[in-house]
Amino acid sequence: MKGKILLISLLLMTGCTSLNDFMKKGPEKSPTVSNEESQGRRLVQNNINLNNGGSKIVLNTLKKNWETNAVSQNKVTENMKKVDLYAGETLIINDPSITSIYIVGKKVPDYQLIKNDYGYKFRSLFQYQYTLKINRKNKVPQNLVVNNILNYKVEKQAAYDSIRNSYNFKRYNETISSIDLYAIAYPNDARENELNVLLFNVFIENSDFDNAVKKMNNLKKITTFSESDITSLFRGELKISKYNLSVDDYYIYYTKKYEGFAQEVIKYLKTKSTLTDRERQHLLNEGERLGNEELKRIATETKEKSLLDLLNPFAKKDAVQSSETNKPANNLSLADMSGPKETAEVPEKIVSNIPEQLSSQSPKDEGEIVQLDAMQIDSDQKYYEKGRKAFVQNRYDESIIYFNNIKDKTSKVDINYYLGSSYFIVGNYDKAIENYKKYIDSTDDSIRKAESSHNIGLSYERKNDSGNSVLWHKKTINDYPGTTWARKSNIAIVKIKNKK
Repeated sequence: MKGKILLISLLLMTGCTSLNDFMKKGPEKSPTVSNEESQGRRLVQNNINLNNGGSKIVLNTLKKNWETNAVSQNKVTENMKKVDLYAGETLIINDPSITSIYIVGKKVPDYQLIKNDYGYKFRSLFQYQYTLKINRKNKVPQNLVVNNILNYKVEKQAAYDSIRNSYNFKRYNETISSIDLYAIAYPNDARENELNVLLFNVFIENSDFDNAVKKMNNLKKITTFSESDITSLFRGELKISKYNLSVDDYYIYYTKKYEGFAQEVIKYLKTKSTLTDRERQHLLNEGERLGNEELKRIATETKEKSLLDLLNPFAKKDAVQSSETNKPANNLSLADMSGPKETAEVPEKIVSNIPEQLSSQSPKDEGEIVQLDAMQIDSDQKYYEKGRKAFVQNRYDESIIYFNNIKDKTSKVDINYYLGSSYFIVGNYDKAIENYKKYIDSTDDSIRKAESSHNIGLSYERKNDSGNSVLWHKKTINDYPGTTWARKSNIAIVKIKNKK
């Protein structure tokens, strides 16, 4: 009797009218998650013609999303696995149970991930699939894929063609917009090096030498250029230096990879009247490799001429004045050569036309001012230009000398950045820290400030001061979140802790 009552109760609970129905129904299934709850609202990309200003329209929409702090309509839930987000818009993640969120992956494009009293905010300008690892109290971590897409559909080949078309027809402003769009739509693309070199040359064609120099400094850290790209970069730097470029180890490295580029460098060096020791040695090596006696002869003759210039740096000026005054050059006094007696000065150190190994010693501190080319440099602006040129050409000791000769260092906000970077590279970390701190306090350029803050952390690390190193790396992470330098500082902290 009790068995019959139990069976009837079970049938009533399950809604079955017979035992046979109950057996067919099987076990109760768990509730399913809807597609919208799992992925959120799907977003649509509009079609657009990228030529004739189309790239600018896409970028303006992106800029509007960012500057107006546009918020996505999609709401993040625990069950969500993927969500679409328009680039530049903000994804709100409000959940009091969340303990932390971080981005997973390698070579992840820049983004912003901000924590506030209510939760987290995420946004990025790049079209990319970001993976957010969301941790909650006593729960399995949630991996949320954020499909960050542009409002418009940007086809890769069409975007590349618009770049080349605008460049070929010298519509350089349109080229810049098209390259920016390509970099945003396809970050970490195989064409990245090619387009960066092209942008560098666009800056030169537009006479925008400040941006050209910045771009070149970044490009000369890359060791994976194709032969055409490194040749284009080299020719561009020749234009910036007005064909008075010192060929450094960076370019010599590529001469060993590409024969065509090696011939390009040789062709340029043969036009120079004075070579550095590094350039002479390179010509001698190339002469040996190619069995070319002419290259060996050019290197030897240029060296002899350079040594004569070193022994008598005023010889050329003596000869000119001798012909003008019809007096023997060796009868001229120093005052005669340098102007009126009351303004005549003896240069403490002449750098131009001197072999690098004889002029490589950098000043020990800012108080040790060295005068360069005293008869030619007559203002802070000229010192600044020469200092920046030396920095671009990797002549960091010389760059330090020029920048330290500037009396009013507030005239250009980036003087301390160049000094800090130069001191950092040559290994004078105390001076690097001092100048980087001055730069951080004097500018709003967040990217360079982030780099300076990170390098201060590295400087303290190389001084074996791990405490201050970690302190500055944490400051970089907190003050400049989402930047490349913040990520590098995070890695640096891990390495420091692993050493202990």
